[in-house]
Amino acid sequence: MLKQLATTVALAATAFFSPVSAEEIVTVRGGLSLDREHTALVQAINAAGVNVQVNVGSNCNSGSDGVYYPGRAVLAVCQDKAPQPHWSEVRWTANDLDTLRHEAVHLLQDCNAQDGVGGYTRLWFETEQERIDFVQSALSQDKINWIIDTYAEAGADTFDIKAELEAFSIAATVSPGVLANAITTTCSAY
Repeated sequence: MLKQLATTVALAATAFFSPVSAEEIVTVRGGLSLDREHTALVQAINAAGVNVQVNVGSNCNSGSDGVYYPGRAVLAVCQDKAPQPHWSEVRWTANDLDTLRHEAVHLLQDCNAQDGVGGYTRLWFETEQERIDFVQSALSQDKINWIIDTYAEAGADTFDIKAELEAFSIAATVSPGVLANAITTTCSAY
């Protein structure tokens, strides 16, 4: 079953390459624009028992775009244009939406471990070659090098770097609707 799920995500990634553009913003979250698929993604994350937090200062002071805390069941997005120190939610940029998808992939990796949210993360792809092929098809070599260098300098081990490469590449190529469905399917048992 795990291999089938990984294959489904891999096929979805190639079939649904549709990063959301700013022109597709049509619905509202907290009085601010968020497209339908990203709204569904937030709802799926919340339904999985993970709290989506936007611009919470304690999560955003490190300068990162976002973070998934499995032990705390929190997925945080730190918006590009959020005014500090008040951190109010602002109009979502393409990078903010990408960050939401990226952190959602980390939730999926967590649920993929089959021991519930907050457990051990498991990578999506069954083989190293599948992972390499997917990452190389989704990201430029410069972006791959940047991810490897940045996370290695921050002390990440090989496993964490692989998890980040998956998260960056899946976030860049898989629609938020597909991610929402995957979270509903994969994380619902927990």
